[in-house]
Amino acid sequence: MKKTLEKYQVFVFLILVIMILTVAKFKYGNSDQLIVNSDQLKATPTINKDYPLRDKLPYQGKGFVIDKYNAPMTLNLKLTTVTQQQAAKDIGVWLDSFGEAGSGHILELEEATPTGKLKPTRPAGTLP
Repeated sequence: MKKTLEKYQVFVFLILVIMILTVAKFKYGNSDQLIVNSDQLKATPTINKDYPLRDKLPYQGKGFVIDKYNAPMTLNLKLTTVTQQQAAKDIGVWLDSFGEAGSGHILELEEATPTGKLKPTRPAGTLP
């Protein structure tokens, strides 16, 4: 018997471990059940502080397009048929509709080059 135990000591050890784990499983229940706190289930929307309107772009108004952020809180404005002042008014109304997330943005105007492509230029101004 002693020779047999020495020969199969690894198998005996593994069988004992399996028996201990089986007893622990039955004693402490099914570990497949997930315990979730109800506070963890509540999803809260997050707003990126540097790019709060990222999901709202591109925005197309009458005679202008805001297509992207050039930098944090700096919107890229492309004019097509309106003046900069008229576009700023319309964009101000649009930004006000987002409350605090829309405040503090800077418009950066993109002008057409002789080749017809648009190039970024000076900031057009800060909106409330």
